[in-house]
Amino acid sequence: MNKTFTFFSAAVLTVIFATKTQNASAQIITYVDDTLGALSMTDPNATATPLNRVNGAIIPASICHNGFSSKGFNSPGAFADSFKAVEVDVTPNSGHTLSVTGFTADLRRSNTGPVSARYAYSTDGGTTWTNQGSDQTPMHAGCDTLTTITWTTPVVVAAPSTLKFRVYGYAASAATGTFQIKNLSVNGAVTGPVSVSELEQTFGQVLVTPNPVSENGTITYSLNDSREVEISLFNILGQKVQDIATGVQARGGHSFNFSMPSSGVYFVRIRSGNQTQTLRVEKI
Repeated sequence: MNKTFTFFSAAVLTVIFATKTQNASAQIITYVDDTLGALSMTDPNATATPLNRVNGAIIPASICHNGFSSKGFNSPGAFADSFKAVEVDVTPNSGHTLSVTGFTADLRRSNTGPVSARYAYSTDGGTTWTNQGSDQTPMHAGCDTLTTITWTTPVVVAAPSTLKFRVYGYAASAATGTFQIKNLSVNGAVTGPVSVSELEQTFGQVLVTPNPVSENGTITYSLNDSREVEISLFNILGQKVQDIATGVQARGGHSFNFSMPSSGVYFVRIRSGNQTQTLRVEKI
């Protein structure tokens, strides 16, 4: 039986969201070339919107025969989250988690279209955005001659939160300049509940103590055999804060300390093969 379950220790309650990979593909969503922005694939354990224009981007009077075309982009200036963009939203189904590894899209511009592009994501409904921190250069060419731009960055989004992903265009020399997107994907997998017995076969009982944490936390577990293990700490925005441990670990018990930079909610993710557990921990 699939379920979310709870472990108790002598002095602390630790809630464990137990997961494993449900989708063997490398994408959570894909968009190919539909002119209206319809997605070609969405993981069955998530829901997603079509591509849509935001912050004032509009459809050109004349568009490429395929792909998602837009115009009205900002003139040169320092990048801002309020710039015109194309957005897609992805939400994991109840009990599931988006384990994002990065983002990819093919981009081009017309002669007067946006010289610069940048990816960004939000996990708090668009209140705050994390962008890739550097300008990208779309191909300046005719329709369908595009540049592939990839941003590799880990993001964890647990239901019911939504991942918003944007492709910004800016530094256009004219508002009539166009921007074309094809072959966009949110890379990674969607993980969902598995049974307690499956998890215990891999990790035994996993605990984070104390919880809440005032200084440092400790994650403890026991492996039933030697295997590759990856443990990472993420903040509430889904951004990786720290790699706690990586590499091959021997059979038996293990314990690792970790620290959190400030007060708030965090997630410790422990992964081995297709077995993943995400533990919620709070620093006070």
